[in-house]
Amino acid sequence: MPKNALILSLLGGMFLSGWLSSFANTYIHDLLGVLFPDSAFLNAFESAIVAPLVEEPLKLLPLVFVLALIPVRKLKSLFLLGIASGLGFQMIEDIGYIRTDLPEGFDFTISRILERIISGIASHWTFSGLAVVGVYLLYRAYKGQKVGKKEGLIFLGLALGTHFLFNSPFVELETELPLAIPVVTAITLYGFYQAYRFVEKHNELMN
Repeated sequence: MPKNALILSLLGGMFLSGWLSSFANTYIHDLLGVLFPDSAFLNAFESAIVAPLVEEPLKLLPLVFVLALIPVRKLKSLFLLGIASGLGFQMIEDIGYIRTDLPEGFDFTISRILERIISGIASHWTFSGLAVVGVYLLYRAYKGQKVGKKEGLIFLGLALGTHFLFNSPFVELETELPLAIPVVTAITLYGFYQAYRFVEKHNELMN
């Protein structure tokens, strides 16, 4: 696995995907505000619905350029490139949140940084790892190769679904035991582990 490919994917996730997603999310937010003003549903679920549909495809965009420059022949390599792009996106998003939080004071900013570190256990890097495997398997199915079609649907669905859950009001549910975030995190990591197992078993699938 060429290190250059990983570095380019990481940087692409940071600067290409991060910038485009920021622009697209802002544009869609403004558009929805005009089309559906004062919508309680959108106020609650806009981020959960829009972010996965915008960010997951854009996080895979750098891979198109990376693979054109540095082709890979192993499914594990593709998996790692997706993870790298997602990690780069996650890093630039965290920096953006820190900049936004700074005017609120030092204590608030530190608490938010710690919150982002904890949530980073299962975040964009896992979503992108799941998404890239899912998209590739569905692309193979489109080309007539049926091996992995079901898994492709599952992995892509998990990428979008877990991203939706993390951005939804469900993770803010207050219960006696704070279970919402741990449950969603566990679902995400379990799905990611299953994708990893599939990649390990079918590493030669791209040959």
